[in-house]
Parts: sequence; C-alpha cells; structure tokens
Amino acid sequence: MSNVYYRVYRCALTLALSISLSTAAVATGSGGEPNYTKSDIRAASSHGSLRYAYAESLFLDFRHSDGDQPVAERLLVDDGSEVVLRADDASGSLVGPRITLGTIGSDHRGWEATYFGVFAGTRSASVSGDNDLAMIGDLALSSYDFFKSDRIAIESQTRLHSFELSRTWFENSWCFLMGFRYLRVQDDFRLLSFDSDTGDQGPDADDNEGIFGFGDYDVRTENDLFGLQSGLRHKRNFRIAPRLSYDFGGKAGVYGNSASHEQSVLDFGGTEAEYFLRDPFSDRSGQVAFVGEASANVRMPLTSRLEVRTGYNLLWVEGLALASDQLVLADVPVRGTTTSGGGLFHGASVGLVLHW
Repeated sequence: MSNVYYRVYRCALTLALSISLSTAAVATGSGGEPNYTKSDIRAASSHGSLRYAYAESLFLDFRHSDGDQPVAERLLVDDGSEVVLRADDASGSLVGPRITLGTIGSDHRGWEATYFGVFAGTRSASVSGDNDLAMIGDLALSSYDFFKSDRIAIESQTRLHSFELSRTWFENSWCFLMGFRYLRVQDDFRLLSFDSDTGDQGPDADDNEGIFGFGDYDVRTENDLFGLQSGLRHKRNFRIAPRLSYDFGGKAGVYGNSASHEQSVLDFGGTEAEYFLRDPFSDRSGQVAFVGEASANVRMPLTSRLEVRTGYNLLWVEGLALASDQLVLADVPVRGTTTSGGGLFHGASVGLVLHW
C-alpha cells in the first residue's frame, strides 16, 4: 500500500513543479499583483530594503518508496508461513520548526535563508505469538532468538535538517529564487525478537535457564546532501475574499549525497552469552540525488505587518541510504551501502509571517 501512496504523492509533486515551471515563462508582465504591496515596495525604495520573517511548525509524515519489505512471518502448522510485519508498519508524524528570513531591496532583488528540522520519537509496531514467529530469511535459522520467538517488534526513527540560502528576484506576483541547499537525513531501524525460552536452549543453557532473551538487528544511516536549486513562488489575493491571500511554489535541484551506514545483528541478548550473528559492518558511499519541494498556503492578515499562514508541503527526495534498505536477511555477508532509496515527506504547516 505504501507504494501506492508514494506514487500518488510523487505524481502530485511532479505536477506542482511542472505547473510552476511552465507558468514561470509567462509570469513576467502578466499584470498580477506584486508579491508585496505597492506601499511595501515604496518603503523598500525609501528605506533601502523590505524585510520579512516566517516562523512555522511542520507536521510531516514520511513515506518510503519501497517500505513494504516483509521482515517477520508466522510459522504455520502445515510448514507454511504468513507475513505479519513489514518495514513501514512503524509509522508516525515528524514535528519541527521552519524559520525563514528574507530581505528585498529597492531593485526588487534580495536574499532569503531558510532552516527547518523535523524530529520524532521512536515509531514502533509489534506482533505477538506463541513460539511461532520468525525473522524472514535464512539468517534466522542460524540464531536462537530470531526463530520460533514469542514477540517481534520494529522501531524506526527519522530526522531531517535542511538549510538553504537563495538569491531572490521579485517580478509582479512572482518570486524567482536560486541558491544553495544542504539537507541531512538520518534514518534508524531496529528489528527486535524476544524468545521466552532462549536460556533453556541457547549456549550455557544450565547457567541461563529461564532467561528471556532477545535478538537485535540494528541499522543506522546518515545522508549529507549538498547542491544547487532553483524555484519560484506565486502570491495573490483571493477574488471572493480580498483580505485573504494564497501562495504556492516549488523548488528542485540535483545534489551530491555522502551516505554512510552501520549495522549489527545481536543474538542471545540480555545474557552473558550474547554474541553477533555476523561481524558488525560500516560503510560510506557517494550518490547523485534529487530533491524537489512544493507547497501551497493560505494567509490571513492579523495586523498591517503580521499574517497567519497555513498550508500543505511536499518534499520528494531520491538517492538516499535508508535504514530498512540495508537489511540483509539472508545468511550472507553485508556488502556496501544501498543508496537507491527515496521517499516523500508530506504534511501540514502553520505559523506567522512578519514583514517590516
């Protein structure tokens, strides 16, 4: 199901960017309302510049482009099995701030800097059984805790930081921008398997009898993306409600991604006899990545200088090393870092806009 959501959101973002870029060609001289009022522009001309600031809260969800990978199964009495847990079953919202500072000179040119970061507590999902659960893949057959266990859980955590600095040009109702962006994506994934009779059948069984053991497959990834981007933003008043205004826009760029990942698979955890099923592994890799962003917002003035702004945001990233993509469930050595992952951050925002 996550693939369906991913395709829908990706098509929506692609359409938004296409519309924005195609209409840019006819924006100049369209006779639209300026991005800021005529009095604002006159103030910029007489005082040297116009300044603005955004302070907003973001509430985003993350959709992995291939997050439906099965990770756990239930063993059936007829020697078959059924999938009971997938990598994207651990879901939850990412929350954080977005801060924008900008200036417009008397020549309608300026600078704009934006930072946003979204964070989340641990997102989790689990399934319980009666000595009939197993991690998918033949690596489980080499373990005590990942095969014929009583409970399997997954935990996921994603963190995103973005900083961008852009040169801006304002023409009629449009703002064009071009600049540099740094994006950092950290993604962690844990697969935990608990078995109540580990101590009764594991190594040193006499010393560990009755111990509730666990297996822990832990993967951590980091992505540092650097690149140039360009985009545009459009702002106008609603005709049916002139006090209200709306804005929409899009940005896109090609980036270099310095990606890394590390992983370990612990068995017989919680006992003195715990050990790694295979050697812990770490690796770094380079990758070309793509980042596209689109948003649509509605504004309502509170005073002559202050507005409330709420909207919806899409951030599409391709070329990432995501934690669940690094899982190697077969009993073979880990080789390299997979950087073909991608996904969508999407959700609502609300905050204030101040201009002076």
